[in-house]
Amino acid sequence: MALHAWAPGYSTVTMTKIAKEIKWSELKKGDFVGTLGSGTGGDGGHVVLFLSWADSAKKTFNTLECRNKASGCVKYKRPINYKIGSRTAKPYRYINVKD
Repeated sequence: MALHAWAPGYSTVTMTKIAKEIKWSELKKGDFVGTLGSGTGGDGGHVVLFLSWADSAKKTFNTLECRNKASGCVKYKRPINYKIGSRTAKPYRYINVKD
């Protein structure tokens, strides 16, 4: 199972238990970006899977994310440091990834 997230899995509040924050310049395919941690439950949090940089300046990136029931999981483009409410998204890597 992805991220060893056995049922019931993790939420944006608890994903910090299995993720470490990294620098934007360190992002690799399969890392994730989101608003995680305390206070991010419900509409306060969101996480996306990093696919690739969308521009050479590394200011926007391509994601895979689940948007809603109608759209399902789709590719989407986001700017770095995007916001969910008042929280700024940050890049993370699963702690069990071996370099």
